[in-house]
Amino acid sequence: MEPVVARGFPAQTPVALTFSQLDDHSRERFASCHWAHLEGMGGVHQLTLSGVVQVDLEAAHGLLIKERAEWALEDLELGIALPREVVSADQALRVLRSAPLVTLNGLGGVSTVGWSVHEFSGPPSGTLLTTTVPLTALIGVFSTGEVLHRIGYCLTLTGTLEPRA
Repeated sequence: MEPVVARGFPAQTPVALTFSQLDDHSRERFASCHWAHLEGMGGVHQLTLSGVVQVDLEAAHGLLIKERAEWALEDLELGIALPREVVSADQALRVLRSAPLVTLNGLGGVSTVGWSVHEFSGPPSGTLLTTTVPLTALIGVFSTGEVLHRIGYCLTLTGTLEPRA
């Protein structure tokens, strides 16, 4: 897969990298996917999803602003598949809480090289999930030609199952 060249910072055009486990064109970018499920009292479910995604985000060559290197940032949108063993085709998961983590989370060195996850978020309380869980992040690469190859994610959801509308 060819790397995606990131825009400069501040962002010029809002273009997002979008990958979904249910999409035929991006499914192969997901690796080492795992899930764990617990059903608690009162019909409350806890679901944890984790894995690795190949993003291949590259800093544009010549990314110098005012004679210094800058962060090249890009929005990342992931569609994490809900396991059918937990949420069947006729059900939806109503999110009570979500606790996301997207990592590499900022590696840098003595030189002007760096890779980072600037921020991330999962679905807010009240969201009704049917097939995928949205996970978003702002990822970046620092300096010319550097590539952020893979990110890891872990998302814990607490919610209730209800019939699909």
